[in-house]
Amino acid sequence: MLVILAAAAASFSPASTASALDRAVAEYDLAQQKGDGAALRRLLSDDYLLVNSGGVVETKEDYVKDLTAPDFHMEPFEVLRPISRAWYDGAIKGGVALLSGTSGGNAFSACLRFVDVWRLDGGKWRVTYSQAAKAAPADCRLLAK
Repeated sequence: MLVILAAAAASFSPASTASALDRAVAEYDLAQQKGDGAALRRLLSDDYLLVNSGGVVETKEDYVKDLTAPDFHMEPFEVLRPISRAWYDGAIKGGVALLSGTSGGNAFSACLRFVDVWRLDGGKWRVTYSQAAKAAPADCRLLAK
């Protein structure tokens, strides 16, 4: 057992894990912005849950359906005030983002603080949980500039 643990520890590279995670985060952000259902399904764990800014719990399929709806369009966004914590097989990534676009023919804009919990699943990084809330006014002012 110790040999197996030692081999696993020796093969763990924080730099390679961080770069793979950063690539997955960038892919996820782009998939959300483009409404790319295939990429979202690949990047979200099967047991994914989102607690959205309205306090409603959504499953993976709920979230993918929302982002891929024909009348939904999200503008590119930037994440400010990033939060990042990582360990061998998990990570927390988050920050503040100003989301805008159209849904159902209506324009929307929301300044949100969010956190995504990532886990290494079968050698791939996947989001397993997300939570969003309205961001503090000071954070939103930074995004408006």
